[in-house]
Amino acid sequence: MQCPKKFEVHPNQITKWKKQLLEDVSSLFPRKKDPEIEELRKLTEELYKKIGQQNIELEFLKKSTSKSRTCKEGACGERSWGVECAEAM
Repeated sequence: MQCPKKFEVHPNQITKWKKQLLEDVSSLFPRKKDPEIEELRKLTEELYKKIGQQNIELEFLKKSTSKSRTCKEGACGERSWGVECAEAM
């Protein structure tokens, strides 16, 4: 390493520069946007939206089926020959 005296720079100045460099090093080398990463990020967003939509649909179906009852006989007493029927309550 070169001696600071050779360049007539005070050691405190070098310490300040080093501190500045370490604080701002990320801004010196900005990351390039990788198209593959952007594509994966979009796909992830779409999948999370789809999962959310399916969760809403599942909750709706759970609620709607809990309001119905299954029976071996129809509401009017007719036998359904082993096929379950549902009647809204």
